Amino acid sequence: MATRTIMSLAEFLKLPGYELDGTHYELDEGHLIALSPNARLHGVLMARIAAYLDRVVDPKRFTVVCGDVGYILDKREDRPTVRGADVSVEATPADNWNRAQRAPNALCAPNNPNVPEGFQDNAPFVAIEIISESNTKRDIQRKTAQYLGAGGQEVWLVYPDTEETHVFRAGQQLPEVYGRAKSFLSCLGMRIDTDKLFSR
Repeated sequence: MATRTIMSLAEFLKLPGYELDGTHYELDEGHLIALSPNARLHGVLMARIAAYLDRVVDPKRFTVVCGDVGYILDKREDRPTVRGADVSVEATPADNWNRAQRAPNALCAPNNPNVPEGFQDNAPFVAIEIISESNTKRDIQRKTAQYLGAGGQEVWLVYPDTEETHVFRAGQQLPEVYGRAKSFLSCLGMRIDTDKLFSR
């Protein structure tokens, strides 16, 4: 369940990543959203999707991250937006990392100078959301549009109940819908096996 409060980007960036009870936050055009911890199936699918993509994407071109990593999608004072993707794939050319490192809230991790800490100051190349009962159609539509509007190339909506994957692409209005045992050509430059999004 999500609750909403009006907040600036500066105020949002001072919040902890997670509260002791597992609550974490997103910012939707200035509206603070408090999100409950994920259910077990959600967590299992998040791990499986991240592990699958980490095995198959080109590590010289992409970095796979998971766990509701935050992305600043809009910095405008009247509508700041920060979203956390269940799983995401980031493009890793030097110019993307340098741009992220220049963000005031993104300091490099001391043990890995190539990976900035904090929130990335642009959309992930591919954002993947696992849809649960608490997600409303309106919220998912908004989040998808925000990712693509901020420069994301694809958004995958993974539905555990129907075992479908809805793929939204930049510049297209309608998603492509794939069931189990299907594959689709992704902007990652490879075919994605939908079975691997649900099982090992």
